[in-house]
Amino acid sequence: WKAQRMLTIRSEQLVALEVARKSAHLLTVTTMGYGKRANLDKYTAHGRGTKGVITFKTNDKTGPVALARVVSPGQEVFLVSARGVVITTKAEKISIQGRLTKGVTVMKIDEGDAVASAACIEVLDAASTDGAQPRKPGAPRKRGEDEAKVGGDAA
Repeated sequence: WKAQRMLTIRSEQLVALEVARKSAHLLTVTTMGYGKRANLDKYTAHGRGTKGVITFKTNDKTGPVALARVVSPGQEVFLVSARGVVITTKAEKISIQGRLTKGVTVMKIDEGDAVASAACIEVLDAASTDGAQPRKPGAPRKRGEDEAKVGGDAA
């Protein structure tokens, strides 16, 4: 018979489940606004019963990992705090670092606030919108208007 061993995992929890894509990076952001992109090829495949790999060196200053997303060049990243502060940046402006680093400040967080969520949106260029004119900010959308793909999936 095969002996099974019990794995004890400290107080970690799953924060994301993403599908890897070619030429994409893993964006990881902590509750205190530290973040980084890491090459997906730095993460090796593991079978069942393994503890996985460490992706972020957290401490009291960075806080725990709040989210992880697979991002591609050309995507916009929207970060949202628990108090409703929203920032946007291009994915490629967040530095690429190794797995065991603490990252850089990607969002300034006020005391008592924390990073809560993120959305990654692929912005389409004018050639891919079949000559449609860009919509002015705040203007209502027309029925069937499709300006962006969310999370890399077709809308």
